[in-house]
Amino acid sequence: MAAPVYPPPTPGVRRITQSTLQQYLRCGIAWGFQRESKARHATVRMMVGSGVDAGAAEDNREKIVRGTPATLTRIVDAAVAGYEEEAGTSDVPEPASEVAQGKDDTAAAARVFGLEVSPGIEPIAAQVPLVYPIRGIELAGTPDYVTGDGVGDLKVGQPWSQDRADRSRQLTGYAVLHRLHYGRWPGRCWIDSLSFGGGKWRAARLWTRRTAEDASTFLEIVERAAKGMDSGVALPAPEGAWYCADKWCPWFRRCPAVRA
Repeated sequence: MAAPVYPPPTPGVRRITQSTLQQYLRCGIAWGFQRESKARHATVRMMVGSGVDAGAAEDNREKIVRGTPATLTRIVDAAVAGYEEEAGTSDVPEPASEVAQGKDDTAAAARVFGLEVSPGIEPIAAQVPLVYPIRGIELAGTPDYVTGDGVGDLKVGQPWSQDRADRSRQLTGYAVLHRLHYGRWPGRCWIDSLSFGGGKWRAARLWTRRTAEDASTFLEIVERAAKGMDSGVALPAPEGAWYCADKWCPWFRRCPAVRA
């Protein structure tokens, strides 16, 4: 799936997207590798997520433009095409057999999205890049979908818990951008979690809320992250982090913190 197209950054002003912030805070070393790399690096699990995102984008686009959801076939086809596009343009560490299986996983996950997640979404906007200046930086992000009363984010991979949804910095960032763009806080926020377990894909929606207090804490973190990025500070993932593994991180085999 194509990356969001943001307007050119303001000269001399640090721009921080939600995906960049998330990567830097999860593992500064992986953030540094990706920043210095000229190629796109992705694992099969990452590409499955991107593929399902592409299927969701097709569905949301149909709802916004035509007022009706995309057919299940179109959602699945768009997801598979998104997976294949990323697989064809990325450096993927897994063998060809796992890449092929990932394509089947993408189709299965997209089908569950179409059947169980899509009916609960009535978007007024979807995957629209937003950029706003705040506290001396440019905060940027692309919410998966915005409805009349809230903002939601689609996650594919590990199942999400309610506590994790309540603490999601990315969702807080989207709430802040919603406030800046629409002039009001979202009435509610949510995570649509698609995960695989017990031989099948499962969908779960986790409702949560964000307040001005949440935003204040979030923006303090953003400011500190910006200073760390500017100074070249890159800390490894927390010890025991589930995503610090060959299956989830394309840089795992090159990571100096793993070799240490």
